[in-house]
Amino acid sequence: MRKKFDKSIILSALIISALIFLAGFSLGYVLNLEKIGYLENRIGALSDNLRDFQFQLLFFDFFGGNVSCPVLKGMLTGIAEDYEKIGSKLSAGPGDEIRDYSDFQRVLAEYYKTSINYWLMAEKVRDSCKAKFVTILFFISKSCEKYTPNPCDDQAWVLTYLKQKFDGDLLIFTISADVDEPSIQALKTYYNFTEFPSLVINGKKTFSGFLPLENLSAILCEYGLC
Repeated sequence: MRKKFDKSIILSALIISALIFLAGFSLGYVLNLEKIGYLENRIGALSDNLRDFQFQLLFFDFFGGNVSCPVLKGMLTGIAEDYEKIGSKLSAGPGDEIRDYSDFQRVLAEYYKTSINYWLMAEKVRDSCKAKFVTILFFISKSCEKYTPNPCDDQAWVLTYLKQKFDGDLLIFTISADVDEPSIQALKTYYNFTEFPSLVINGKKTFSGFLPLENLSAILCEYGLC
């Protein structure tokens, strides 16, 4: 004889299952908002620091280097620490808790814009204050994924090693050439990059394609980083 099931029990089970599903979905949505919000807040704080830095640059133009250069160099060091922490968070990818990849891409694009702003100000300090640090714009692209090993990943490893070696004397700004952001596309056009990875050293000297550690170390030595 077929056992009869209580309809109320079945209905309750369905309701509980639905609630569990909704709870999981809601938790994922909240985590998504929390991580995106955290990254946006960190990038916003970095932008605020860069605005303060820009104000100090106006001081530099008015009062001259003797007054402003030590202040500018100190601020640059503090901004570099925040910039690198945010970069390490973003380089790990969106993670499982971010369900909407478009949100992550939007935050990433904002970070790249902030990176360019930071790079421009660092170049201003380097030129005006005769600072000895070296800047590198590091352009990456999804086109690197066509190759094995991935040349963008290999270049990132080389740059990470050199950054650990030279610390504050080497400022690295990673930019994705694939992001549809006017400032990024303008730089890509200006430097005429068609191959990736590509590097720009101190805003002038450019290199396209993977540079091994030995080669890049020799180039940096020409700029005083040996």
